[in-house]
Amino acid sequence: MKRSLALGLVLLQTLVSRPVSHAETLPPESLERLQGAVLILLRSSMGRTLVDSAKALWNVDSEKGLMTYLKWGRVSRTDAVLIRHFDPQSGTEKREREISISLRSSQRLQDVVLDLAHELSHAVSKPVWD
Repeated sequence: MKRSLALGLVLLQTLVSRPVSHAETLPPESLERLQGAVLILLRSSMGRTLVDSAKALWNVDSEKGLMTYLKWGRVSRTDAVLIRHFDPQSGTEKREREISISLRSSQRLQDVVLDLAHELSHAVSKPVWD
C-alpha cells in the first residue's frame, strides 16, 4: 500500500509539473494516446523503472515492443495466465506467464497514466499464486 501511494504521488507530481502532451486531444482508443501515456510515465524516474522492468520481463527492447502488451478496455486491469508444460518422461515442468494490460479508455489522460503505472507494478511483480 505504501509503495502504491508513493508511486501515485510521484506520478501526480510529474503530471502536474509538466504540460500534458497532445495525446490528451486524441481519440480515446487511439494507439497514439496510449503511446502518449507511456511517454508521460517515462518522465519520472519511478515510471521509467517500471517501464524498464516490464521491457526486461517481456524481453522487448523498446517502448514499441511494450505496446504489444497494452490495450484499451472498459476497465483498467492486468491479466496473467500461468501455463505449465509438463514432460512426463523426464518429470520436468516448465512454466510460462502471459500478461496483458487493459487500460480504461474513457478517462482523462492523467488517469490513464496513473492506471498504467499501477497495472505495470502488478505486471512486473513476481506471482504469488501457482
